[in-house]
Amino acid sequence: MLDKSLGGYVTINSFFSTSFDYNRARSFVMNEVRTNEMQRVLFEIDADPQLKNIQPFADISSISYYSEEREVLFMIGSIFRLVDIEQNDGERFWIVRIRLSSLNDYHLEGLLQRTNNKRKNLVDFATILNNMDKLDDAERYYQQSFNEDCQDEKDLCACCCGLGSSAKQKGDYDLSLKYYLKSFEIKMKKFKLNEKNSYKQALQIFQRVNVEDQSSIAMCLNNIGFISDKQQKYSQALSIWEKRLSIDYNHVGSVHTNIELTYRRLCQYDLAFCHT
Repeated sequence: MLDKSLGGYVTINSFFSTSFDYNRARSFVMNEVRTNEMQRVLFEIDADPQLKNIQPFADISSISYYSEEREVLFMIGSIFRLVDIEQNDGERFWIVRIRLSSLNDYHLEGLLQRTNNKRKNLVDFATILNNMDKLDDAERYYQQSFNEDCQDEKDLCACCCGLGSSAKQKGDYDLSLKYYLKSFEIKMKKFKLNEKNSYKQALQIFQRVNVEDQSSIAMCLNNIGFISDKQQKYSQALSIWEKRLSIDYNHVGSVHTNIELTYRRLCQYDLAFCHT
């Protein structure tokens, strides 16, 4: 899989222990058991300490229990770019060459700009992880940002939507609903919406302000649908799913699934079957 991602980025989700000593690192690799499912991999890392806006890394030989290992430790969340991959046929392991990347990197910065309007913070990073289906890690950074770093209203909404999305992908709809409701609560304060009609007004605002942003409208409809379903307002939920189906062409399968489940709750199995 990695050989199809050359030029892409790899995020390290834990502390990354490495060594200046090539032979010692190679010996660690060769001690690993090789199977059909598991391959030996040796990482060769190019890391420039002069780069700005990177996760820290340091030579910790002086404080390491095994000082002879010449250990270099990279911080959680370090981002590397895949440079090259080749197989060492003689010793039967793969060599993966990676380069430490700064968030100022042109390509990565472009991704961050598209993710959250050029704001380089934990919300951006969490969104990238969420898009990579690293849900647990994304949730941790969203939560950290929500609790400590996130003061901007848009970031707060992004955190709530991100946490809601992560919970939804895990199948925890109650938790997902909680975070989506929190997101709308923040919007309610901004637009001074009344509680009774807040969701309908929120949809109208999306349609007026972001007429061409169909994904935002779909997100709003999705949240309203889940809320209606949880409140056992199944007819209303069906109406919402049908509206979402008319604009959200990227998630047709999941929308049909929602419609099917709602019809099943109404014991209308013939109609449910039409959406399987």
